[in-house]
Parts: sequence; structure tokens; C-alpha cells
Amino acid sequence: MFLQELSWQQFSNLPHIKKLLPHQQEQQFRIYLYEITQERIQIIQQQNVLGGGKNTINNPASGDLTLVFSSFTTVDLILTNGYDSLSDWNSKLIQSGNPYTSISVDEANYTIYLSGGSNIVLKDYALDGYIENPHGVGHDLLSIQDNGTITEVGDYAFISCDNLTTVELLGVTIIGVNAFSACTKLQYVYLPNVTSVGDSGFYSAFNAATLPITLYLPLCTSLGVDALSGPIDIDTPNGLIATFPIVMQTNGGGGGVNDVIQQLITYSEGAVINYV
Repeated sequence: MFLQELSWQQFSNLPHIKKLLPHQQEQQFRIYLYEITQERIQIIQQQNVLGGGKNTINNPASGDLTLVFSSFTTVDLILTNGYDSLSDWNSKLIQSGNPYTSISVDEANYTIYLSGGSNIVLKDYALDGYIENPHGVGHDLLSIQDNGTITEVGDYAFISCDNLTTVELLGVTIIGVNAFSACTKLQYVYLPNVTSVGDSGFYSAFNAATLPITLYLPLCTSLGVDALSGPIDIDTPNGLIATFPIVMQTNGGGGGVNDVIQQLITYSEGAVINYV
């Protein structure tokens, strides 16, 4: 059964919820957001099994890396030979690793599918939103989903992609400095194998996102300075659910919660932290 995602305002106005005391409402909303997160994880896990270990969201037959844009206008402006040029994409994205060998384009839905790459380290500024640099390929980026071709995200790779909402990078282990800084609309970030996030990795991210927000980092034991700061300010009760390994409960200053996670909790009244 699929849960309907509601904002705090919508949830608190449900007839059976309005009857509860404020603290009871918040407790129920916390449970509700946790159930949504678990449902998302279960769906992805089921898709991985059905897809032979690969994420099957969108169309698994169409590519290993899927990029969804709101328009191809900026992409076409930045890439010399246009949004359907395989050589341009490889040149723009890849610092090292085996380049993609094929490309397909769904023009109607502004979607790029790249296939055949492996062990890819994304370049610094690979998909950033700065048009004037000129980089800017990520200015209109809405979603990135990768089945494991990318292993590392370079510094500033997605900085100021302020329309980006969905990130699923199944093979990435390292997130670079400022990689998702100022990605203000991030709503769903699924990074199951990331162990390290660089300084300011998610600086000032999430603030304009549609709630609830999911940040899934179950293996991440290294968070750089201000990796979750800016501040990230989610005031709506329980509006951000973050998942970290259990070791992060005790590796902070004085043996308490990790300092960066504590910073997130301090800034954001709406943060709920799960440890696994």
C-alpha cells in the first residue's frame, strides 16, 4: 500500500489528527514520515532484486545513468554539439574511469540515458548550475539516478543546482567538497554506499524543498566541516528524516552525537535522525 505524502500542514489538518494534542500530533507525524522513508527503501530494494541488482526506476533498459531536466535549453547552450552528443557528455562529466558507450534521449520528457560506463569519478563542477562560468549543465537538472557507474562525486559537482530534487547514486562512496551546496530543493537523497562527505557537502541545501525530505547515508562515517550546515533550516516538525550508521551517535566531541549531525539538529527543528 502506497502512502500519500502530505506536508505538516496537510497532515495536522486531517480530522483524526486535529483531535490530538500538539505533542501527540508531532509524534504521529514522526511515525508517518518514518513509514514513508521505509516504504521508499523497500520499493528500491524490491526494484534492485527484480532488476538483477540494479535500480529500476524510470527505465532500466534505457541507461545506467539517467538525467532528467525541466528543459534542454541550458544543456544545449552549454554542450558544443547539443544534448544528444555522447562525446560531449563524456567530456563534461568524467574525470576518470571508463566512459559511457551509448546515449539515448527522450526529448518529450527532457531525459538523457547514458550506458556502458564504469568506475567513473565525476569532474569538479560536472553538473553545476552556474550558467555564467560557463558550466551550467545542471541549471535545469531535476533528477539524477545512477545504477553504479559513478563511484565518486567531485568538488562542486552539483553546486547551485537549485531545481534538483532527486539524487540516487548507488555506487558512489565519496562526495566532494561543496558537491551539493545550495541545492535548495533537494527532497530525496539516496546514497547507500557513501562513506565520506566533504566540507560543506550539503551546505545550505534542502531549505526550499517540498516536505518531507529524505537523506539516506547509512554507511557515512565521515562528515566534513559544515557538511550539513548553512544553515539547513527545516522548521516544520519532522520535515527532514536523515539516516546514518549507529557509530555516528558516539563519535562526536565528548563521545556524543557526531558534531556535524548535532549542528543539523540544532539548526533544524524539523530534523529526525535514524541510526542503523
